[in-house]
Amino acid sequence: MSNPNTGKIVRFTLNPATPLSEDELAMLARLDAMPDSEIDFSDIPESPADAVWYKPGAFFSTSETMPWLMRKP
Repeated sequence: MSNPNTGKIVRFTLNPATPLSEDELAMLARLDAMPDSEIDFSDIPESPADAVWYKPGAFFSTSETMPWLMRKP
């Protein structure tokens, strides 16, 4: 059963070969020229006091993996 309040799923696939429009290039230039002091963070909730942040490592160690070959009999 679908909840009517969930909305629609929107899927987007970026095609890097598509050039940016003039409006998109102008927006990127405006953002690039904007100093950090003008960024509005008022709509971002504050981080909880007990939040723990860490930098995740690699999913697996590449030094312990060995290349292998599978042949069809």
